[in-house]
Amino acid sequence: NPVTHRLEVTRQLLPGSYPFKFILDGTWCASPDHSTYQDGNNVNNILTVLPSDSAEAMVTARLLSPTGDLLDEERKQVASLVAELGEAPPEPEAKSDEYTEEMQARMGTTLTYRHEDG
Repeated sequence: NPVTHRLEVTRQLLPGSYPFKFILDGTWCASPDHSTYQDGNNVNNILTVLPSDSAEAMVTARLLSPTGDLLDEERKQVASLVAELGEAPPEPEAKSDEYTEEMQARMGTTLTYRHEDG
């Protein structure tokens, strides 16, 4: 990519799991920035492509969207799992359509906030 100065490959992949590694200075290596799995004595990166109509893919798309958030039921499941570990989950912060001057100072000159009920 001439803008980012990175090697990029874009491919349409069928659903499934794809192992991969990188070659760095002539040495095959797995990246700590990507999921890995152990294959015998080898550590490989793994890319899993879900069917676009699967429940997992729909949840992933929702959570990774710009306004992504847990549903109330998901939030309860997370709180339950954390409680099983013996730790109290923090109380969720109240959402507001306004932001404070302190928040604006921390974030820079502008802050865009979108609030959706439900």
